[in-house]
Amino acid sequence: MELSNYKRIVIKIGSSLLIDEDRSLNTEWLDSLIDELVSLKEEGHEVLIVSSGAIALGGNYFGISKSEMKLAEKQAAAASGQIILAHAYQELFNKKAHKTAQILLTLDDLNNSGRYQNASNTIETLIELGVIPIINENDTVATEEIQYGDNDQLAAKVCELVSADCLILFSDVDGLYDDDPRENPNAKLIKRVEGITPEIEMLSNKTKTEYGSGGIETKIKAANICLKAGCNTIIANGLNKRPISIIKNTDQHTIFIANYNE
Repeated sequence: MELSNYKRIVIKIGSSLLIDEDRSLNTEWLDSLIDELVSLKEEGHEVLIVSSGAIALGGNYFGISKSEMKLAEKQAAAASGQIILAHAYQELFNKKAHKTAQILLTLDDLNNSGRYQNASNTIETLIELGVIPIINENDTVATEEIQYGDNDQLAAKVCELVSADCLILFSDVDGLYDDDPRENPNAKLIKRVEGITPEIEMLSNKTKTEYGSGGIETKIKAANICLKAGCNTIIANGLNKRPISIIKNTDQHTIFIANYNE
């Protein structure tokens, strides 16, 4: 599909893609993805990133499995993991001569008119300066959000905040299927969705990984938020090598169409 139609693109990267089997940051994968994000930016797109991973990385740093952590331990892990994550993004983008900035948000921030406007002003200023915003959920102070869905819905709220044209949600499957592809090899990929109907909601599954708390269910909820804001949503397989190129050159993803006019 033509990503050239979108000026402002929000990319959401989940924990299940960022974290290696040894519970460390998958730097090789992230570096490859950043190559593609830099290309998008150099093509004239405005790129924003919403990234998970802080709790898992902090837990690894502390030597505690995320699945074993209590809420306070998750918040403490996030405090360390956010440093690791922000440094990794900054280092990898610096290698490609692009600057980044970290913004920590909670859903409460986006429901408060004053903080909402402040966040909007900051992000717009960063974009004007040519800096790539890296947005993380502020898990050190949030509680509900830690259990809320791996930042999918935060990413959708960010799209509202910045009037984005497109949200790309990277998953570990190609998109929305008519059945769980892990259990049914004949499951068919639904490539285009024009509205969140009860039938579409019923297709959501709650498949989870050790590190990610989201699933297709949270991505459908995120897409619904974006559709109401006039923003298209793409669910695509982030495990693929050069996933942005695959989105551009194939139809192996699901796109939720806002306004149904494409």
